[in-house]
Amino acid sequence: MKYTDIKNKIFNKRKGKIVFSDEIIIYETENEVEKIFQKTDWDTENIERKLNLYSGKLRKLFLDIFIDEFCFKKFEVQVAKDEVSEENLEKYIEYSAKEFLDEDNIENYFIKFFKKSDEIYIVFIFERDFIEEIVEFILRKNLKVNKIFIKDEEDYILDDYDILFQRKGDIKGKKQYIILGLIFILFFLGIKYYNSKLEREKEIVNREIILGEEKIEKLKAEYNMLEKEISVLKEKLEEFSKNKEYFNDKIFRILKMMPENITAENIYFEKNILTIKGNSLDENSLFEYSKILEKDSRIEKVVYDYIIKKENFYEFFLELKVQ
Repeated sequence: MKYTDIKNKIFNKRKGKIVFSDEIIIYETENEVEKIFQKTDWDTENIERKLNLYSGKLRKLFLDIFIDEFCFKKFEVQVAKDEVSEENLEKYIEYSAKEFLDEDNIENYFIKFFKKSDEIYIVFIFERDFIEEIVEFILRKNLKVNKIFIKDEEDYILDDYDILFQRKGDIKGKKQYIILGLIFILFFLGIKYYNSKLEREKEIVNREIILGEEKIEKLKAEYNMLEKEISVLKEKLEEFSKNKEYFNDKIFRILKMMPENITAENIYFEKNILTIKGNSLDENSLFEYSKILEKDSRIEKVVYDYIIKKENFYEFFLELKVQ
């Protein structure tokens, strides 16, 4: 007889297991042969009630618990080492679970992940009430539990609650300590989740502040550029107004004095010298025009450089000095 078998007999460690799938199946092992002790239909709302019927038997067994794919959802996620640090891995997995479930709030889920290969993680998602109900039943009935396994292509150990099932028979009040420990763990997980939520919200706010500051700086730059453009346009407008006033005062006033028979074809103004090249239907109109100009106090000089008779008109070139 093996030492393990002797030890199990002495300490009355009869092996067994509970399998949660589309049914709840209780196995016990006798003489190294595993057989079904009880099988019952799945009922999420009455798991504890159904197990309670067999709690007397379960207390005699040293149990392993298996949870198969009927009780969880799973997905795989690739996590590049150079993109996600160890301290941010849990947050990244949680974010991936939200995307997988298409839910923003995952407080009602228990998430467990394992490294499958170098950059691939497999993620299991359970209903939190389901896991906690199993744990609470084990604690209340003082069952001897070895491990909780997630049954998939390979078995994964749900080790988060493993410490809750380690028992020492000579310690009184052990159950209360375990319950307190569970409460502490859940409280710690709640704080951790709340803190991580605050951190995420803080990151979002900081990102919005940075984007807002960038927009403000961009608007400031655009405002400064527009101010400069407006200033340049004002200068141009002022210069145009001056030029317009100057033209009206120096040039247009002289052209308005011109008799109807005279036409200006080309005018040029520089350094208060105005030259007008044009034609007239008769010579008298040109002399009349020169007399009008000579009477103007703001005109110092009136000289025709030439007057040439053409076929039916007179071509002239007039030079004026204006003040």
